[in-house]
Formats: sequence, C-alpha cells, structure tokens
Amino acid sequence: MKTRTNIALLAVLLALCVGYWYAQRSKEQHKINVAEAKRLFAFAPTDITSITIEREGERASTGVRDAGSWRITAPMTIPANSLIWERVAKNIAELTNQRTVTDPGELSVYKLDQPRLIVRATAKDGTKVDLRFGEMDPTQKFRFAQSGGDTIFLAAPNQFFELDRDLTWLRDCELFNEGKAGISYIEYTPMRAKAGTADGDQPVVERAVSVIAEKDAQGLWSVVAPTPGTADQEMLNTLAGDLQFARGRDYVDAPEDLKDYQLDPPKTRVRVKGEDGQLQTAYFGAFEPKSKENPGIYAMQEGQPSVFVVDAQIVNNFPQAGPDAWREKRLITRQGSDITSIKYSAGPQQFLLVNEEGGWKLKEPQEEATDQMAVSGFIAALLEMKGKSSYPERKPYFGLDVPSIRIAITYKDVAEPAEILVGAQDPTQGRYFVTQDSGVVTMLPENDVEKLKRSPKDFMARSLMSFNQVEAREMKLTLEDTAYAFSKGEQAWLVREPGGKVLESQDDMRALLGAFDGLNAESVESAVTPPDLSILGLDKPTLTVTVTTQNEAGESTTHAAVSIGKICPDDNHLRYAMVAGRPQVYRVKQAPVSTVREALRGVIDQ
Repeated sequence: MKTRTNIALLAVLLALCVGYWYAQRSKEQHKINVAEAKRLFAFAPTDITSITIEREGERASTGVRDAGSWRITAPMTIPANSLIWERVAKNIAELTNQRTVTDPGELSVYKLDQPRLIVRATAKDGTKVDLRFGEMDPTQKFRFAQSGGDTIFLAAPNQFFELDRDLTWLRDCELFNEGKAGISYIEYTPMRAKAGTADGDQPVVERAVSVIAEKDAQGLWSVVAPTPGTADQEMLNTLAGDLQFARGRDYVDAPEDLKDYQLDPPKTRVRVKGEDGQLQTAYFGAFEPKSKENPGIYAMQEGQPSVFVVDAQIVNNFPQAGPDAWREKRLITRQGSDITSIKYSAGPQQFLLVNEEGGWKLKEPQEEATDQMAVSGFIAALLEMKGKSSYPERKPYFGLDVPSIRIAITYKDVAEPAEILVGAQDPTQGRYFVTQDSGVVTMLPENDVEKLKRSPKDFMARSLMSFNQVEAREMKLTLEDTAYAFSKGEQAWLVREPGGKVLESQDDMRALLGAFDGLNAESVESAVTPPDLSILGLDKPTLTVTVTTQNEAGESTTHAAVSIGKICPDDNHLRYAMVAGRPQVYRVKQAPVSTVREALRGVIDQ
C-alpha cells in the first residue's frame, strides 16, 4: 500500500507541476498576444530604409540605411550614429497603441495640430509611416499620438523618448572611429600660415616636422619619425585613449568663417589609424573663449562641414615641445622586476649585484650579506630618473667613449646586458650626457648623476645583531674595561659577574636586551678592516657585547660579538663599530652605549 500511495502522490505532484507550467506559459503567451495586438505596424525594424525626425522648433533630420549602416542626408550629409538610428527604427516598428481615443474632436485639444514631434519612415516594401505626437494625457502616463491622419491613440512615454532624438544624438560624435582594437598609429603635425600672407588671401599652410608613433603587436609604442626611438609608453597610451574616446559637442554646422575658430589654417593636424588601417584626420584650432569648468578646444574632421568642441585635456600629451616629447625619457625603460643583475664600474668602485632566489646578493668584489632595502632604493632611483632631450648620434664631446660611470643591467629573457653610461658634463647646461638602457643619448641633471655614484659598502648588510629576546639565556658585555655577565635563572635574570651583585630591577635587563636586539648600523664606514684600529677606538672598544640564545629544541647560539668604539669626529651622535668575523667598520648610534650605562646603574650590591 505504501508504494502505491507514493506513486499516486508523485503522479499528483507531476500533474500539478505540468499544470503550473502550462498556466505560466499561457499567461506569458497572453501577454505576447496582447502586445502584438497593440502594435501599429507589421514590418520589422530591419525593414525600415529611411527615417525623418522633425522636433518642435528644429530642422528635420533624415537618416538613410545603406548596406546595414545609417547615414544622415539632412539637414546635411554627415556621419550617423548607427546605434541610435537602429533604436529609433526598433521603436517605430514596435510602436504600440495603448488605448484608442474615442470621439477625439479637434486636434488642437491634444496639441496634434502643432505636434511636439513628427516621425516619418519608409519600409522596403513601400509602407509609409507618418507619426505625430502631441502633449501628455491628463494622467501624465501616456502621450497623445496619431498615425497617418487616422485615429488618435495613446503612446507609451518610453517609446516617445526613443523617437524624440535631436541631431546631437543622431550624428556620429566620435572624433575617430578606430574599431575595437583601438588606435595603433598617431601622427602629429603642427601647422601655421606662411608669413607675409595678406589679409583676405587664402593662407598658405606651412607644416612643421611630423611626429609619428606606432604600436606593435605586443602593444608597445615606438617613435618612428622624425627619427626612430623608444616611446614613452604611459604618455602614448594616455593620448591614444583620449583620442579613442573623444566625443564632439556644441556643433557649429556650416560655420561662416573657420578663422573664427583658428581652423583656417588649423593650429594642429592629427592623424590616426585603427584596425582597418585607414588614415583618419582631425584638425584642432583655438580654445573656447569662455571660461568653463571643462574647457574645450575647437576641432573639425577632414571632409566634414562642422566645427565642434572636444575636451581640452586631449592636447595635454601632444608633442608641442618638439619631436622629443613622445620619446621615452626614463633611464630604465623596462620594469624594475625584470632586472636580474647590475654590474657597476666607476674608477675604483666596482661591484656586482645579482638577483637570486633568496633576494639580492652582493657578489663582487667579494660575496657579502646584502642590504635588500639599499638595492631596492638604488633601483627605484634609476627608475625615477628621466633625461632631457635626445641625440640620435653620439659625438666625441659627449665623453661616452670613456665614461665616468658604467652600469650594465641584465634583464630577464634578454641575453645581452643594457648599459647606462655617464659621460661628460655640458658646461652650458650643467647637465651630463648619459645613455638610456635603449642606447639613446640624453642629458641628466647633476643631482641625479650624484645619486648614481655608489660603492660596494652602500649595499652591505647593516644588521649587526638580531635575536629573539624570549630565547636569550646569557649576555656578556664589557664597558670601559669592566666585565659583566648575566644569565637567565628559572624566574629572573642573575648577575654572574662581577660577583656579589644583583639587578635592582628586571626592567634594566630588558633594556639591555632591547638595545641590541635588532641593532642596525647607520652606514658602512669601510668595507675592509683598516690596519690601525686605534684611530677608531676599536683596538680597545668602549663597549663589547655578546648574546647567547637557546631555541625550543635546546639548541644554543652565541651571536657574534659587537664592539663599539670612539665617537665619530664629524657626528657626535654616532660611534664606530665592528662585528666579530666581519671586515667592515660601521657607524652606529650613540644610543646603545647610553642605554648600557643607564642600565648598569641597576647592578647593585647583594
């Protein structure tokens, strides 16, 4: 019985589901049938071949469909915004009669004697459409309309909105139509009238040198004229985007005199290419005379009769300062993360930095623990440096044959290293001739050249002592010939040497540990141990400290002793220091010595 009952219930459930589906489908079909019944026309949007829109108080605009795209033929022949014309065609074909007005009376009652909007259209089967739209109905939900002089009806406001388009909407307002791939070629040419042109004469245009940039398949820009070179990627990408998305506004159709806009002759000509490879040309003239929040510049397209305004920011990246404006100005034209090694040579200063799995390593003149932040700072300085001017040919007076600084940079996936060379100083400008990693000669300010002067010690690690204070088990120190030894007991730190002493407060011990945990040098004074340490006070240090730690596994480590000597003669806040087993001499702050002196006052008689 139970099985039969379950089968019966399942059958009932299936029947209910089928019934619900059928009801919903019937409801949707009913909606479709009602909507279809309200449609005024039987043709499809794609059947419409021409449309004329006449708005109240404006000239009529006519669009004609040719081979699937639209063009405007009135009030003048100009490119059309095909997307908007398609929307207009769709709303004509799908226009609905929401309700017929019975006993309409005079057309003036509905403002149909002087319509707010007239829309005429022709379908390819010869069907003519003549739509007139008046005012809103009393409910303010629909608009009175009339088709071909027939019955007055109510039209949906959203359909009226789609048909009520002025010329600004209907025309193609894009400065360039480059396709989905974007702009891949930009040509900039400054233009001016030939000197001596008489008033009223047609000016003869003189063209200055054109600057041309092209983008390759990998998306990288290069300057190809007047002389080839590496391009400023950020600048060209920004300009290409500005040109690609620029739209016209405030159109002046058939202007009386182009001189009013400084477009006869124009000040600038810009040509671009998109994915179809066809050159498109635009001319730029004067800035708008009136002050606006978003100022514009007058422009016109080649072969088009209208002047319009585009946002003035578009000219920010024009190479108005000369052909070099689009060139890459950075010394390093690639990403810092691409650098795998840096070989530096400047007289006696020679070193090699190699980027390995564990970070940067100073390999030459000898392998040393390396300050990662110092290397990153040097690379960051290189990345920020930008030259001024470009020189396509090297001259002997550049001093690049025997450079004062040579920096060979190896990039990943590139076999041959790129070189940055620092040559002679130009006495007239106070700048130095240098080469970018691309080989192009440029000029660098003196303060940037100073930043390039480095030595191996600039990259040596400055960490002198580091440990986990929780794991500290013993500290030994000698301050001015007095030795101290501390060890950690079961609950507190004990004074082992000198005998008969105790710590007045455990806080003093914590201060001692804190002074040397994470002790870093301010700088490296010398990469090698000098023959006479007495000059630095390191033959008999003022302070020597060692710390022993023990980890959870019971393994003990005695950290290399740090010795601190005399105060530096040129800075009384710093002292000389060394670490046992290292050849370098460092400079450290006075603070560790002061902390030790203060803490040892807490070592008192038992």
